Amino acid sequence: MKIAKHLSTALTIVILASMAVACAQNEPSPSGAAATDSNLSDQVETIEQEALYPRTITDFKNNRVLLKEEPKRVAVTDYVIFSHLVSLDYYPMAANMYHSYISIMESMKQTLSGHKIEDIGEWDAINLEKTASLDPDLILSSTSDADKVYEHLNTIAPVIFYDPAKMGNSETDWKWGLREVASVIAREDQAEQVIQSTEQLLAEKKEALAAYQDKTVAFFFYSKGRGGFTSQAYSALSVYYELLGLTPAFHNEGVETITLEGLVEVNPDYIFIFDTDGTTAKELAEMEHDKVWQQLNAVKNNHVFLANFSMAIMSPINIKYGAEVIDKALNG
Repeated sequence: MKIAKHLSTALTIVILASMAVACAQNEPSPSGAAATDSNLSDQVETIEQEALYPRTITDFKNNRVLLKEEPKRVAVTDYVIFSHLVSLDYYPMAANMYHSYISIMESMKQTLSGHKIEDIGEWDAINLEKTASLDPDLILSSTSDADKVYEHLNTIAPVIFYDPAKMGNSETDWKWGLREVASVIAREDQAEQVIQSTEQLLAEKKEALAAYQDKTVAFFFYSKGRGGFTSQAYSALSVYYELLGLTPAFHNEGVETITLEGLVEVNPDYIFIFDTDGTTAKELAEMEHDKVWQQLNAVKNNHVFLANFSMAIMSPINIKYGAEVIDKALNG
């Protein structure tokens, strides 16, 4: 049924586009061929948009949101959703944590250059007043903190709320989130192309990293004040293990924090430590003369790497960045 529907839509577009061409050829152009080409392009684009919309999205809360046309003014309350949209060359007009988090993601810095994104608050403090003042036509949301103000958000604009566990990549892989977001902006075909290009890059990097498959790797966030080295669940970073062929130093089911002494017991061959605010390097420097720290194989062999945290957020643009970081660190 889906194939038939897609073929029908495609044929409709072709037929209507052909009619538009015929009309353009029969009507005089006020400014020559250039005007005709421009008008025809606009007509075809309109026809394509009409074929893609309206569409109805049913979200995690089982709410049905009718989209009559492609949303132009989208506000986002989850940086994972934001990075999926950017992976599809779509730029929201607003996002929470934009200045404090999203804008310092190395994976997206160059891509975001030239785009104006409004900041609408922090992770646990979405600025509802500012969000309302921006007059969004749609809000894409997830996370438990956003759920607390869901009713308020819904008074501002229609909200599509995603399962936090799935969007956060703890219960599914990164492709789920990309496809869900793509369905909102009618870029399903582009999503599949992005998935293919991402998997192709990972396959190439796996081959380049083949010599390290018997070496153990660990990824951490580090904070002395929070008790040490925090690792995400295996599933959250499984793309680097399974698609790059890396061997995890340990396999944890959930977020876990271990002390320096605990890290020595695991003793990975390679350690990547994610930096979020620029303080991690200073904290690690303070451990340089620590005798326990010096026992680590990764420290002895100069195999401890500081990396931007964006590679820990699973979306195509971040995964590609992460694969490049790992390849450069191990292969030089």
